[in-house]
Amino acid sequence: MTASIEKVVIIEIGGSHDECLYTQLIALKKNGVQVTLIVNEEISHRNQHFEEFCSEIIVIDSRRLKDHKRATIKSIWKKIKRINPTKVVLNTAQGKEIKSLCFLALFSKIEFIGILHTTRKLEGSFTQKLISLKIKKYLFLSEFLMEKVKSKSKAKLGCFYPIDFYKTSINNEELINKQITIIGGVETRRKDLQGFIWLASQLKDQNLKYVFLGKSDPKSEVMHEFIFDLQRNGLLDKVQFYDSFVSHQLFNEQLQKSMFILPLVHPETPSSEQYFNNQISGAMTVSFGYSTPMLIHEAYQNIEEMNDASFYYNFDNFAEMVEQAMAELDLKRSTMKTSYNAVLEQNKYANFVLNLA
Repeated sequence: MTASIEKVVIIEIGGSHDECLYTQLIALKKNGVQVTLIVNEEISHRNQHFEEFCSEIIVIDSRRLKDHKRATIKSIWKKIKRINPTKVVLNTAQGKEIKSLCFLALFSKIEFIGILHTTRKLEGSFTQKLISLKIKKYLFLSEFLMEKVKSKSKAKLGCFYPIDFYKTSINNEELINKQITIIGGVETRRKDLQGFIWLASQLKDQNLKYVFLGKSDPKSEVMHEFIFDLQRNGLLDKVQFYDSFVSHQLFNEQLQKSMFILPLVHPETPSSEQYFNNQISGAMTVSFGYSTPMLIHEAYQNIEEMNDASFYYNFDNFAEMVEQAMAELDLKRSTMKTSYNAVLEQNKYANFVLNLA
């Protein structure tokens, strides 16, 4: 008698966090799992390489989800029941839509597993308590975050780093130049822009290029103010922006040309309220995946999982530290390739989701 093939459905209907999907798809496929991916049209369009890992990709209309939420969630649940998987993985296991889906599935034997991107959801969110009536297993994208809430949660917790990225090779002549990359566009909630002005001003005499690798709104007040500050400090010609979505190919090319990643998270700024306290910056997993070291404020040296990937600075020694980091770049990259292993992270994910260990 032939053993049945395990089926898993992965859902991301929020339009973000698709950077977390590639590792999951690779991990499940190599374990012989039949994967159905349920995503919105944005994620489907910009990740066409997902097709080779999936038996089916179901695309959800974002506008219909917004205007007819209840009917759309019921439709998703109907599709899940048709597939009849053993497990459903919620790539972003939070929000009212996910709560509604979990309620529909509450008495089903299908196991729901959630990925959480912030500890706040297990530290007092009533909506999350309702979601947790169905979800008994959660994954975090950081060991630091998982340990932070372990004693507060009755759920089984695990972690993995989604450090697989769809990479294409580039001309060797284009590899590593004097470029520092900031993941994402120009905005103040996740990035200390005034801190950037201060840091870049210390290196003004060096032939360095800075790239904000994400969509920046050229019409926003924040962007106008930032450009004014760059001009006033003689830095504008050193900074590159994008005013539209950054494709996978462009993202890959810029990362392969970068010496360092600069998260721009600093204590006592809005960026610190967002990152390294309740959630981990996406810059961390990009850094691990590309073996591109981060330049991080020394206040975050206590997060041990980032130590092998980081050079630590304060606002007074930034220029000196960057000079030292340049000298140690090859050694740091070599260390990172050993410390952050994509296959290991795939196995951690598969073991947790498929109960292999």
